[in-house]
Amino acid sequence: MDKSNHMLELKLRDHEQEDSFTTVQLSHAELILLLHTLLEINRCFRGDIPYFHN
Repeated sequence: MDKSNHMLELKLRDHEQEDSFTTVQLSHAELILLLHTLLEINRCFRGDIPYFHN
């Protein structure tokens, strides 16, 4: 986490090419949106009833 501009930076390495990195930077809002989306997908696969109805 970069504390100066509040960005989370993920460096992903390709296991076939160890010297090759892909960098993803997420703001706090983008990280929360990503987590919310992944949790929604998980709930759909489990067959849960949504707490909030759209």
